Amino acid sequence: MKKTVLNSAIAAAMLALTACGGSSSDSDGTITTSISGTASAPGGSVAYLKTSDRIMMALGEFFLPSAHAGFTGLEPVTGATVELIRIDDDGNQVGDVLASTTTSVTGEYTLALPEGVSLAGNLVVRITGTTDTLEAMVVDQQVDINPISKYVLDKFVDDDTVVLADLDVNDIVTLSGKVDEFDLTAAPDASLTELLAQLEAEVGEFVESEIEVIESEPADATQIASVSGTWALMQGSVAQHDSEAGDYGTTASEISLEKINVASGVESGEVEISSNSLFLDAEAQMGVYNGGQSLTTYTETQGDTFSFTADLDSNGNLVIEEPFSEELEAVAAEDLDGPDFGWRYPPSTILINSSGNDNLKLVFNKSAAVRYETVDTNSDGIKDAINPDAKSGDEVFVDYTVILKQAETPPTQLTGDYGYLTYQQEMDEGGYSYYSVESGKASFTGATTFDINYATSEIERIRNLSTGDVSVSMAADQLGSGASVSYSIDSSTGIISLSNGYLQGVITADNSFMAMLGVENTGPDTGFIHRSFVATKLPASVMPDLSNAQYKLYAVISGLDSSGRIVAKTQTSDSTLAFNGDGTLASLFVEDSGIERANDTAQIETLIGQSATLDNLAVTVGSGDNLGRVKVSLGDLSDNGVQDESFMDGFVSEDGNLMLFKLKTDFSTTTVNEYEVGFVIAVKK
Repeated sequence: MKKTVLNSAIAAAMLALTACGGSSSDSDGTITTSISGTASAPGGSVAYLKTSDRIMMALGEFFLPSAHAGFTGLEPVTGATVELIRIDDDGNQVGDVLASTTTSVTGEYTLALPEGVSLAGNLVVRITGTTDTLEAMVVDQQVDINPISKYVLDKFVDDDTVVLADLDVNDIVTLSGKVDEFDLTAAPDASLTELLAQLEAEVGEFVESEIEVIESEPADATQIASVSGTWALMQGSVAQHDSEAGDYGTTASEISLEKINVASGVESGEVEISSNSLFLDAEAQMGVYNGGQSLTTYTETQGDTFSFTADLDSNGNLVIEEPFSEELEAVAAEDLDGPDFGWRYPPSTILINSSGNDNLKLVFNKSAAVRYETVDTNSDGIKDAINPDAKSGDEVFVDYTVILKQAETPPTQLTGDYGYLTYQQEMDEGGYSYYSVESGKASFTGATTFDINYATSEIERIRNLSTGDVSVSMAADQLGSGASVSYSIDSSTGIISLSNGYLQGVITADNSFMAMLGVENTGPDTGFIHRSFVATKLPASVMPDLSNAQYKLYAVISGLDSSGRIVAKTQTSDSTLAFNGDGTLASLFVEDSGIERANDTAQIETLIGQSATLDNLAVTVGSGDNLGRVKVSLGDLSDNGVQDESFMDGFVSEDGNLMLFKLKTDFSTTTVNEYEVGFVIAVKK
């Protein structure tokens, strides 16, 4: 089961968002004279908050807000001094303590607000221990002090654009309520540092997106008009599913291509998004269990109609808010006892980011669902609801979406050189898994064919079906040139199709960017190949100046190693590629966000705190027939005594605002072969 980014938004768009917290605040005209709440921490100790090896937190698992909010496993902080203070935008105390009180044996406190002190983002309650501090923003009458409240405050403080005193208190209350909807289970002996690290891994991107939305301004009428029209969406997902029993696991892939209409909405800054047509939706799931594996695939070209609203901000970003939602499994009419499974989805804020080109928007993110068994609630013999006491497993997705605005009149043919990138996933029932990325140049001359030159990097994994052992290898780059490919463009839909059926897709209204998809089923439920393709128009005569240029990275990365480990990840919004003053060297900061599992049937785990900075990386730029090519050499990342080069290799657009890279990394050691491949879209900051 899978809901892609847009489909997930459609399913949840009409649900009401429930905010947690007290009902009174200065912003609604009510005079607040006191605040109260409960202080809690692992083990009930703020002095150390330390006794744990690890926090046990199920990835993406959550409850309904009415059932529970915040962490389970926390205990009351008793007899602690609660101080009311003001802070500056760096989190430092300003002035004297305004008021103080002490928590009860149940961790509860009540504190009177001094005359003239109102609820605000820079008003904080604080409990200080010998080594750690817990804090919470005073934006409601009910102010609980715990690791979540500290985490939310820290995220606002860490954002250089935020002025705490200017924040709308209702926005903070809403954000805190959404974070509370994630079920976060802390071990009694967890440290505060561990808890905050786990929060960053689980909800960091979500909170950052929420803060960006809070800080943004709505688009004006001119900006709304500029996005109105027909758009195409290329979506993909790399997924892993686990089971609570630990005896079954799934690796899944889904790709889709569809058209949407965007029009002005009713409210200021709002747009209406509705369905146009679906061209392709393909999904494949490889399930591995004790004694074997099985593959299920489907492909369809007929989708449901839909309509929902989204917000457009003044920076050209589309904002889709997804509240907590539930979904039951679709079943065939002959399945008379109802669905066997259902899913719960945590709240999320999807930022579909502007690329600097009004015709192209991007979103790469991680999403999750929790799978439950179902139950018959009215004794009619048909299972009709999720059983929250019967969790079946976690399902986690690394999603990528490319949205292209189309011309009212599609082109009849294409001209010029395009640098392209493909990402491919292949599996079969014989135990073979394959991930590859390819970068190359496609030269269109206006005729019905184009010529390509390319280089492919690939990793493959073979699982022994009888023993479960795996072998992993990374092939040397495969080069090709001179191939000629036929294509056609549908005059009514603008769909570009390759004559061999390899790919179909669309191009932007300014002919600067293409996105395509391809599917091959190598046998009925026995094997599949999914391909994603993106391409940017290359410079015609002059290489764009890369001096001091900085790029934000959007990535999808697949990793395998010979111990059986599987990785699927993207990179956070802080990940950056920066060039030096003359464009000959680069520095790279990457922070991963994704999941890993020890083997096919192991429990899914969140990647936590995995970041790296690489400086003084050699940059090679092309000229002549290679004009537009950019290669960033990452060097030898392994420690196996063999010089194994890792790199980002691709192309820059003719305006210099966009880069496409294939990523190849080799982390092999003397005992374990570990490889990653991925595709990266870099957008100029």
